[in-house]
Amino acid sequence: MRDQVERSNRARLDALPGELYTFTAIDDGIEPPEQRAKTLENVMAVKTLTLKVDAQVMSIKNYESSTGIVNGTIGKIIGFRGADEVPEDEEEFADEAEFNLKVRSMKAERRERSTEPRDFEAKMNKRDPDLEAKISKMSKPRDLERVPVVQWTLAGGATVIMRLERHDFKVEEVGDKIKARRSQVRATIAPRR
Repeated sequence: MRDQVERSNRARLDALPGELYTFTAIDDGIEPPEQRAKTLENVMAVKTLTLKVDAQVMSIKNYESSTGIVNGTIGKIIGFRGADEVPEDEEEFADEAEFNLKVRSMKAERRERSTEPRDFEAKMNKRDPDLEAKISKMSKPRDLERVPVVQWTLAGGATVIMRLERHDFKVEEVGDKIKARRSQVRATIAPRR
């Protein structure tokens, strides 16, 4: 059944114009790799998630209650942004073209004002060891990964725009050890309504 759903999702993605963005999960835990992979087959977060602008997605995890985004909330991808590209108030940037223009402008202003060196290694030295280990497993550090920006439709028709960050989906914690964990963005492709 899951294979049939994934084929249908891929066909819908292929029909959309634009670039594909692929998000590969970071899996870890104390279980041996083969057992961990089997355990993680049962979490909602998939190993590989491919998205495009205008793809319809569904939240697979509750956010803070103040956002109104809960498991099952439907949204639409309106763009992809790196950590340094997303303004503090995304609500103001619902229009994709305006968003891109303002992001470029803000980045230029930041470069002009910045007196600090933009040294990635210096940033890495400030990280905790667990995060550094995860980052080294990725093709790009999280700071450089472009994440989806989603316009969520809430109950009652209100909308919220927010970045779709990675989240840790943990399985069967034993004491202070985690048997299996998957770090992946908190959404999956949703069927069109």
